[in-house]
Amino acid sequence: MSTFYPDFPDNVEFSLIVVIKALEENPNYLNDPDCPYNGKLREMLQHLAPKAEVAAPNFDEDFEPRTNDQLEREVTKLLDDIKVFGTQLNAGDVTERMSYFRTHTNLLEKLVSMKERMGNVKSVATFQAIVLNCIEESLTADQRTQVMDNLHQQIQTGVIPQ
Repeated sequence: MSTFYPDFPDNVEFSLIVVIKALEENPNYLNDPDCPYNGKLREMLQHLAPKAEVAAPNFDEDFEPRTNDQLEREVTKLLDDIKVFGTQLNAGDVTERMSYFRTHTNLLEKLVSMKERMGNVKSVATFQAIVLNCIEESLTADQRTQVMDNLHQQIQTGVIPQ
């Protein structure tokens, strides 16, 4: 089986180098309204764009659990990153844009759900802190012990008084 190698014009190498350099400086170079290349050629040239390298996570570092505020900031940043990615998509590639919108919608739904859960966790933690503070300030040591024993018994039996 033979391999076919098509002929290229002599100046194609220079033209490709110019496009690659322009893409390195401006990833949206081919999306500019003044770009003279048609959709298919533009799409093929986009493959010449340098790929952003994603740093591999370093699992050797000491793991520190995140606070709810840190998680909320990360969730918001992730949503912002997704929006920025969406603005860089080529308007001519309908399939890629549809895939982006499906992914964006699914992730947005999950992120909203995560934010709701984080809010619920904050509310429960605040409620617990308030109740424990009231018990600490209002009851004697014996009364606190009695309340804790009563709570323990109700948790064990699963009976919630009405």
